[in-house]
Amino acid sequence: MGPTKKRARLVSGVLMALFIALLGRLFELQVLDRGELVERADSQYYRKVSVPAPRGRILDAQGRALALSERGYDLCFYPNQSDDPRRAAMDVARALGVPLETIEEKFLSRSDHPYHKRYIARALTADQAAAVCGIGNEWLKLESREVRVYPFGASAGWLLGFVGAEGRGMSGAELSFNAQLAGTEGWYLATKDGRGCEV
Repeated sequence: MGPTKKRARLVSGVLMALFIALLGRLFELQVLDRGELVERADSQYYRKVSVPAPRGRILDAQGRALALSERGYDLCFYPNQSDDPRRAAMDVARALGVPLETIEEKFLSRSDHPYHKRYIARALTADQAAAVCGIGNEWLKLESREVRVYPFGASAGWLLGFVGAEGRGMSGAELSFNAQLAGTEGWYLATKDGRGCEV
């Protein structure tokens, strides 16, 4: 066998080995590691969002709502992680239409804990939350929560009672009928963009 044929066989052998290795890697990715890779990809584009059951309404004899729930959002900020907390304060003030002086201190005060979280505003509306999300600051986070509303104010407060921070009835009808008013929590899959905002 001449040197040319030996060289040709050597090259063919190397190419065959590479082809087999490539097939093995493809099998590993598409079959053996498929579940893990799909899960990792989904986590980049989707997130499971829990949906607390809206607390039931309390109505009077004419069907008017004495107590009802609305969706609200709490805005929090991580001042120790942000490179420019003052800029974040200016952006939020502009988005919410509030004077900078009323919120600036919450952005600038820091803590010894690196992931210290400071609440900037509570019970924002859906429109306000969308305006904040449009800022695109990764250290501004929105936390969805239920806000209990009493259209007639405190006039029947002694009878209706009130709801605590965790959404449980604390007194009056809110406490007596808590099991019926509470409901059952659900969830949905949300698509998110590179900033973590739902799209």
